[in-house]
Amino acid sequence: MNPTEVENVPEKTGAKKVSLLRRRPTWGVFLAGSAALVAASTIGVGEVAVAIAAGYAAYRVLTRDRANRGEASPAAS
Repeated sequence: MNPTEVENVPEKTGAKKVSLLRRRPTWGVFLAGSAALVAASTIGVGEVAVAIAAGYAAYRVLTRDRANRGEASPAAS
């Protein structure tokens, strides 16, 4: 494997994961909400509020392109 291929591995892997999360935004919402809940409970602030806000933000980010392409959102189906 040459150096260029090694440099492209994280990019390809990351692109696959992002495309998976865009196809299944619920997974991204769950992951972001869980991460926010862990971080908030570690810091000691309103855990549930932070988790809900992070989950909603992840949903908005992961479904943003779908609305621009005219695809139906998962909630509409």
